[in-house]
Amino acid sequence: MEILSKCIVGSSGVVSRLIDSETFLMTEDGKKVHMINKVGTLIWECADGRIPIKGIIAKILKKFDTDEETAEADCLEFINKLFDMKLLRITEKS
Repeated sequence: MEILSKCIVGSSGVVSRLIDSETFLMTEDGKKVHMINKVGTLIWECADGRIPIKGIIAKILKKFDTDEETAEADCLEFINKLFDMKLLRITEKS
């Protein structure tokens, strides 16, 4: 799948904070705050434009007790949600 070779980057203006092992994302205007779970936190930490999505899935498989199909589906669902909320962009590898 072509999307798996793409990378993700947090949108400019999005502020993230890790508090007591939970990550919070705040929109640039400060009007919305989103709390994300441990898998979401791992994905967000990889949103630097250097790691392809397939590499993020590999990291999920190493860190969490899940199978590849589930890891891929959950990762893509999370990325699509953040993309739809304009919290991240999908790019070519930088």
